[in-house]
Amino acid sequence: MNVKKRGIVSNPASKACSFSNFPLGNKKGAIKRVFLAVIVVGVIFLAGVLAVPPWDGSGNSADPYQITNCTQLQNMSLNLSSYFILTTDINCSNTSSWNSGQGFEPIGDSSTKFTGSFDGNNSIITDLFISRSSTSYVGLFGYINNANITNIGLIGVNIKGTLDEGITEGDHNEK
Repeated sequence: MNVKKRGIVSNPASKACSFSNFPLGNKKGAIKRVFLAVIVVGVIFLAGVLAVPPWDGSGNSADPYQITNCTQLQNMSLNLSSYFILTTDINCSNTSSWNSGQGFEPIGDSSTKFTGSFDGNNSIITDLFISRSSTSYVGLFGYINNANITNIGLIGVNIKGTLDEGITEGDHNEK
C-alpha cells in the first residue's frame, strides 16, 4: 500500500519512497539527498549574490562604482584597484559599533594597498570612527599606492592607531 504525505509517496513495506516519481531510495537516504541538494543550491545562490558588487556602476573610469552609504564605503576594500565616486554626503556614526568596537577598517594596508581612484564629488563623510590602537597605517585609507583621492571632506572623525595615522590616509607610496 502506498501512502502519500506532503508530496512524498512511500511504500511502508519496502521502505522506499519517491518524490514526483523520482526514486530516492529509503527514507533516511532521501532526507540526506534532499538536505544535500538544499545546501548545494544555497551555496550556489550565495556565491552568485557575493559575486555581484554592492554598488551601482562598473568600477571603471567612465562608470565608477557609486558610493551612497558607509557600508558601501567599507566594501571598497573588495576592489582596491577600481574607480569610486561618492554620490551624496555620508553619515558614518554607526561605525563606532563595527568590528567589536574597532570601527571602520581602513581601506588598504601595507600588503594590499588601495591603487584605485576615489572621487569624493565634493561630498562630506561625517562621524567616521576608527580605533585600531595596535595597527599602523590607519585612516579612511590605510595605505595607498599611486591612487587618486580627490574632492572629499571629513568632519567629526575619530581616528586612533599606532603609527602613521591620518584622516584621509595612514601612508602612501608613490612610484
